Formats: sequence, C-alpha cells, structure tokens
Amino acid sequence: MHEKINLSHNNGLHGKYSMKKIFLDQNHWIALAKAYYGKTEQSSHIDVLNRLYSEINSGEIALPLQISHLVEFSRNNNEDRRKRMAVVFEKFSKAWFFAPWSAILPYEFSVAIAKTFRIQKTLPRPQIFGKGVWFSVSEKHKKALVDSGRIKFNINFHENLATVPGALLDLLTFPNEENRKEMLHGDGKRREEYPRNIENSRDFDDSIGLSRRAIAAMYTYNHQTEIKNKLLDAGLTFDEFVALGPQEMSDFFDNVPSFDVDRSLTIYRDRQKNRPIQGNDMNDIGYLAMALPYCDKIVVEKFWGHAIRTQKLDEKYNTAVLTNLSEL
Repeated sequence: MHEKINLSHNNGLHGKYSMKKIFLDQNHWIALAKAYYGKTEQSSHIDVLNRLYSEINSGEIALPLQISHLVEFSRNNNEDRRKRMAVVFEKFSKAWFFAPWSAILPYEFSVAIAKTFRIQKTLPRPQIFGKGVWFSVSEKHKKALVDSGRIKFNINFHENLATVPGALLDLLTFPNEENRKEMLHGDGKRREEYPRNIENSRDFDDSIGLSRRAIAAMYTYNHQTEIKNKLLDAGLTFDEFVALGPQEMSDFFDNVPSFDVDRSLTIYRDRQKNRPIQGNDMNDIGYLAMALPYCDKIVVEKFWGHAIRTQKLDEKYNTAVLTNLSEL
C-alpha cells in the first residue's frame, strides 16, 4: 500500500490531525459552484457545501487545485462565469495547489528504481501540496517567464503575491482576449485530433500485456534522461536498466504512481469498444495521474470511477473514489 503524503507535516501546518486532501475534477468544482450560487438541482449539495466550508476553515481538509483547473476555465469567454468560478476556487481551495508533475516525477523514478533493484535507501519526499498558483508552475516555465522579461520582480515576490486572497480572481478575470482566443482555437483543434488519433491506433486484438509493454517503451523513450539521472544517483547505469528485459522494464512503471495510473486508465479506456474516445480524456487522465496517488478522496465522473475500481487502483493507493458530491 502506498503511503499518503502527510500534508500538515510537509507544509509546516501544525495541528492534532493531518489535513485530508480531497480532489474534485472540473465538473464537480462546477457542481460545487452551482450549490454556492443556489443553482443546484441536488439539495444534498448544499449540505455538502456547508460542511466542506466548515472543515476547510478548521484546517481538517483541503481541496487542492491543479493548474489545469485554471487553464481549463480561463478559456471561458464569459467573464462573469470566470469571476463566479474564481470566487468558489478562492473560498474552497484556500490557494492550495498540487506541485507541478515535473517536480514529483524524479522522486517517483527514484522510488521505483529502489524497489526494482532492491536498494535500501531513504528518499527525501518532495512537497506535493503548497500555497499559491506559482507553486504549481514548473521551474522550467518559471525560468522561461524570467528569461522572456515578462516577470518584472523576482520569483519570490510573485510566489508570495499568488497566495494573497483575490489572486485567483485577478488571474481568471484578467482581460486577455487575444490569448484566450488563441487558447480556444488550439484547444478545439486538439479536441478534434486527439480522439481521431486514438481511435485510429487502438487495437482491441492486442493483449493487455503487449499494450502495457508498448506504453512502457514510450515512457522510457520520452523520459530516458530523467531515468538515467536517477539511475546514476543510485549508482546504476541505463544498460543495467535495459538488462532487466521487456517484462521487468514494463513492471518498473507499476512503481511510478503517475505513470501507473496513466497507463492503467489509458488501457482500460481504449478497451471500452462501445465508448468513443472523447476530446477531454487526455485532461481527465492527466488530472487523475496526480490526484489518485496523493489524495485521500477524489470525486470524478462515473466512467473514471468505474475504471479506477475495476483496475483496483483505489485499493492500491488507499484512495476513496466518489462520483457525486453527495457522497462526501
């Protein structure tokens, strides 16, 4: 069983109990917003909203955001809707964010290497949750912003500014229509191309084992530099990794939580013949690759909830999987 990240310990929060992390996918954030503004058709959501707000303010739970939540909603052309959603994000996330995936993946690789090669080693765990949207921005993108000259003050200034109440409201209501139009165009194109590409490539005659090995080969190719670096840290070479053979190299990614979730849900999704690939599947799987291993509870669409339970990922990561706010 994978140990959960202790939010209160890792982020300097003090209290008798650890703060529980609950992930809401975008649709359930919208459902929460409808309850907040009195527009919900499910009266039970009002009770959930009030209890969540009470427990958030008492520090018992956190509803952390991923930066994708903001990117996805920032594309909305309706400024009033962005403003209303920003208010709900502010009140219920309390500016808690996931770390960028790029900051967590090296640690996951190190853990997987230690397990695969049976190395007894204590590995420092990265901070998974932190305050402010800047915490969720990768170092690569921060550097790019600094190098571009668009950042007028140092990074620490902007990181502190991002934790101030109202920061998310300012971010989501900032007038930037030209960029929004460009984002919408790119998103629309991706939503068309992604399902078509997947539909053309999924072959239901392939065994699950072959699909797992093919995806593992793709992970290895795309992330060989990071894997080599972590092997080097462990006193190993990439040749030793390759010598594991196709099956054990494939099994290696069972111990890399974000890739394990990504691969399991992708294979499950691709084998549901009666369900067309959807443009938002890539976003949904991306959210879950981070949320499932590191949150105590997640609230997701029914399809993904069923997929997670079928693959027993909820048991593996000791995460409660819900498909309606009422279940909270």
